[in-house]
Amino acid sequence: GRWNNWNHSDTPELLAALAICSWVQTVWNWRPIIAVTGATNTGKTTLIEKTIPHLFGKLALSISKPTEAGLRQLIGNSACIALVDEFEVDKHRQAVMELVRTSGRGSQIARGTANQKGASFGLRHIIWMGAIEFGMSREADRNRMILMELGAIKPGPRLVIPPVEDLADLGMRLLAIAMRFWKPCRAMATDLCHLPFPDVDNRVSESYSLPIAMICTIMGEDVAAGRKRMMDSFTERGLVKGAVSDEEDLLSAIFGSQVMVGGGRQMTIGELLSA
Repeated sequence: GRWNNWNHSDTPELLAALAICSWVQTVWNWRPIIAVTGATNTGKTTLIEKTIPHLFGKLALSISKPTEAGLRQLIGNSACIALVDEFEVDKHRQAVMELVRTSGRGSQIARGTANQKGASFGLRHIIWMGAIEFGMSREADRNRMILMELGAIKPGPRLVIPPVEDLADLGMRLLAIAMRFWKPCRAMATDLCHLPFPDVDNRVSESYSLPIAMICTIMGEDVAAGRKRMMDSFTERGLVKGAVSDEEDLLSAIFGSQVMVGGGRQMTIGELLSA
């Protein structure tokens, strides 16, 4: 909450809950991707590189611009908590996303090997990512993300980060909460993600069910309260209209394309078809 420039009021609470969930990330039925986005000088790198890693101590794997093989090999068979900053568009981005996508349900990717025995790998991790923009073109990637947006810094006191020792102590307190509440949280998350949320993609509601369940479990709230919290988050973040499919994105782009029709005039494809 020391960042006063979050675009959505519930972000600090969701991030705190996701930090708790990250301690025991391998136990969940579904793991969302945490995507922190913001322009230069909004505090994104301060959060991803200089604050959150100190909560997790030696378990944190803080890296920038990884390749798919690099990320896979660094994680290996550990339960480290990966924080990827500067995840901008480059030639490695889609391959990294294909690996990260396996973390949702803990699925495996199969690869052939020189010895003809084959190998499989995958993740059961809550991946933290930071980028100026994510702009995911694939619906499957967008719906897995809980997007945390940082806007322009507002006037006020300068952002002061707690000392490393205090962050480590806070991290240990969050670990204690995770160990205390993970079982009832997992049960509530299952209940929440099975509830109907009209006009919200099922994978979006599944992603938000985990941090909301953690908040409710800690606060002693029931499933009805959790459902309200989720609807409030969906409404504030503009998710109630439902996630737009890749096909709808493509058709919208086609029908909105402008063409010259003579006489220096332009019309959209949609206007031509309806003329």
